[in-house]
Amino acid sequence: AESGGVQAHLGNGSKIEGKLTFDGSVQIDGHVEGEIQAQDAVLIGEKAVINATITAGTVIVKGKVTGDVTARTRIEM
Repeated sequence: AESGGVQAHLGNGSKIEGKLTFDGSVQIDGHVEGEIQAQDAVLIGEKAVINATITAGTVIVKGKVTGDVTARTRIEM
């Protein structure tokens, strides 16, 4: 995304519970419950279902997000 592309990807069909921390950017197309933190961007894909608190530089939401979203730079929905 912002700093040279996505460093991590959670694909469609992935189901994760807990705290996820990323040094760079991440794209999520699966199901996450818990907390997501990224230094750069979090991209939520169209089929993603997120029940989590998200904190990142940029958050781009195309799927379903339930929870608090905090971005240092911007949020796109």
